[in-house]
Amino acid sequence: SKFWVALMPLLLVGELSVSATNRFLQVSPLIMALSAITLFFLTVGIVASGMAVGVVYPNFTAEHSAKIAASFGGVVYLYAAEHRLHRHCRRARSLWPVYLVFMSQLQQVPLSAWMWSSIFSSLGFAPALMIGVFWVSTGWSIARLEEMEVAL
Repeated sequence: SKFWVALMPLLLVGELSVSATNRFLQVSPLIMALSAITLFFLTVGIVASGMAVGVVYPNFTAEHSAKIAASFGGVVYLYAAEHRLHRHCRRARSLWPVYLVFMSQLQQVPLSAWMWSSIFSSLGFAPALMIGVFWVSTGWSIARLEEMEVAL
């Protein structure tokens, strides 16, 4: 339940801000769809990894949430989320397909079959990565929580 409580507000705010920014910048429908889908899968992976790090480094004595973000577990989570998940997903998912489409339109050349297969394989990698992060993180977190004995 903690996963869903964290996911829904992040998705709502993120998707609204990305959609508004894309409309303001008048981006193409392809880029608009890519950014919305990328944000969805990134948010799922980042929330799941945050849940896993929270299980490893619980901080039950924090007076407010700002102290949790400044703790060792918070720093580990921020590093993992930004430098691992976001970088790989952004590179694989967005940059290569956008580059191919942009260059095809710039040179006024249709996309070849190789380019389409490259685009679809790149587009499939990021969701697969984030779904893998989700399953591994949630499965590991649930198993770890079941082993934990919480004294109230």
